[in-house]
Amino acid sequence: MAVSRLLAQLLERRGVPSDRLHTIVNAWHSGEPPLPRAEARRVLGVAADDLRVGFVGRLSPEKGPDVLLSAAARIDAAIQLSFVGEGRERPALETRAQEMGVGSRVTWHGAVPDAARLLAAFDVLVLSSRTDGTPIVLFEAMAAGVPIVASAVGGMPELLT
Repeated sequence: MAVSRLLAQLLERRGVPSDRLHTIVNAWHSGEPPLPRAEARRVLGVAADDLRVGFVGRLSPEKGPDVLLSAAARIDAAIQLSFVGEGRERPALETRAQEMGVGSRVTWHGAVPDAARLLAAFDVLVLSSRTDGTPIVLFEAMAAGVPIVASAVGGMPELLT
């Protein structure tokens, strides 16, 4: 089973017989509606006027949170970063952010219940994955009307232009 056509093609190139492959694209059903922007920012404790870039996901190498940190270090703009999620890489990422000079611009929110309701707090959501399927957070960000910047991996190119 693959969650995107691109992943099915990759599996076939790696030797899985095509007659054994089935693609079932992820689907999503909204729960509670997203909070309004001001309320979502208040809940996350971020300033109303920040240019806020959000990352929502597991803090692990395949999800690429370090890629976002590296990009932020190269941008002169006064952006603030919010990382929502936990993972074994968090201590190393916090250290790296400090070493790169962006530590003061990063907020580590940790695991947040019902994080999908808070996506409107972001000016843009970044999915900097090295590998991925079709993350549900893409659907959640679309429902919240949040612009998305994502790596061209897994099923993301099938959903985003």
